[in-house]
Parts: sequence; C-alpha cells; structure tokens
Amino acid sequence: MRHLIEPTNLSTKEIDDLMNLATDIINHKEKYNEVCKGKKLATLFYEPSTRTRLSFTAAMMELGGNVLGFSDAASSSVSKGETVADTVRVISQFADIIAMHPEIIIFDEPTAALDPVNADMLEEVLEKMAQEGKTIMISTHDVDFAYRWAERIVVFCDGKIIADDTPLAVFQNKEIVYQANLKRPMMLDIYEAMKEKGLVKENRSYPKNVEEFIYCI
Repeated sequence: MRHLIEPTNLSTKEIDDLMNLATDIINHKEKYNEVCKGKKLATLFYEPSTRTRLSFTAAMMELGGNVLGFSDAASSSVSKGETVADTVRVISQFADIIAMHPEIIIFDEPTAALDPVNADMLEEVLEKMAQEGKTIMISTHDVDFAYRWAERIVVFCDGKIIADDTPLAVFQNKEIVYQANLKRPMMLDIYEAMKEKGLVKENRSYPKNVEEFIYCI
C-alpha cells in the first residue's frame, strides 16, 4: 500500500498524469460518470471542514461512487481516546469489505463500543449494502438495534436455536425473551404502552424507529 502525505511524494510525471486526467474528466464528464460505480471512498476529517470535505464527496459522487467516514474527530471514537491507527483500521476494514463485493457479510457485535454518531454511520453503511442486495448476518445483544434493523432474528440459548422469526414476533414472545436473558426493545415497549392507552392511530404497523413512531401518533 502506498501512502501519500504531500505532493512531493509524487514524481513530476505522476503529477502531470494526474493533471491531464483531471482535465480530461472535466472536458468529458460523460465518459467518467460511472468509472467509480460500486466503489467507496473513506474520508476521515480530524478537523472541521466544509469546502474540502464536500469537494471530495461531490467528486466521488460525480464519478458514480459512494462516500463513508466522518467530518469531525469529535463525532468519532477519537473523542474517547481511540488512536488514529485504530480509526483508520476500522474504516479501512469496512471499506475493504464493501470493495470485495461479497454476497454474504457477517458482523460480530458491530455496535459494541460505538458512540451514537458512529453507530448511525454503521447503520447507514449496512443499509447501503442491503440495498445492493447483500445478505448481512449480525451477531448482537443489542436488542434495539436488532429490532430496528433486522428482517429476521434467530435466537440462540445454550447452543440451541430457540426462536427464528420476525423481530416483532420474537420480541413479543415473553417466554423467548426471558429464556434468552434478553430485554424487549424500548420502541416496542413504548408503542404498546401508548396503544393500550389509545394514544396511537388505529391500523398502524408496529414502528421500528423514531420516524415510524412519529407517524403513528
């Protein structure tokens, strides 16, 4: 892997080639509008940025690619003491996984130790992969995340499968929840409490997130 820190890391010929390529992209946009299709650019801005960050994002999108990352170190695990190396490794792993275009992707406790901003970022990445037709399997004890995000939940207890159903069916089964030492998702508890008091609209499906919940009241 080659690391580029400053322009002097490039030879004169490489800089000329880059400038010529940039000129060709500007003059023939239609030729490059899908050259990065299926590719992801990971951007890590350790200082607040507007023009540079948006220019990187806009350029990648103009070439048909997508972008993931953060715009300020304060919105990442760096604020909790995570090193630059650790952050780069985590983001790189996510980018590498996406770049390999696997049909099935397995995550083990992906939300563990993530702050809310990075957890939201993770869900955005997972959602994009799901929209691309990927099958995503996640091992987690985060019931709120599982209820909000999964289409199917398999519950294990003592090495055996004790439930395999939709999130709603699984978490409405009090025996399963108790046997697996789980808790019901907060969204489910709040919705059912308000439903009992007649505070939600009739004939509404159970909400999985805040936006869907607001629609029900």
